Amino acid sequence: MVAKDIFRKFPSKYDGLTKDLCSRISEYTEPEAKAAFIWVVGEYAEIIEKSEELIAKYFESFLEEPSLV
Repeated sequence: MVAKDIFRKFPSKYDGLTKDLCSRISEYTEPEAKAAFIWVVGEYAEIIEKSEELIAKYFESFLEEPSLV
């Protein structure tokens, strides 16, 4: 969630963090964390390798997720 705020405040300054964030996808279990991660992937899809696959992981459980996600 903090990373999302950093990306919003300093666009393009910390693009290198996206790889680290994406490598930790299994750690995002809270709705706020999932929503923040999905936002980051959506905003930086052009520089995130396999961004479609990362988002697709949330498709299967989309209907069971809280509305925040």
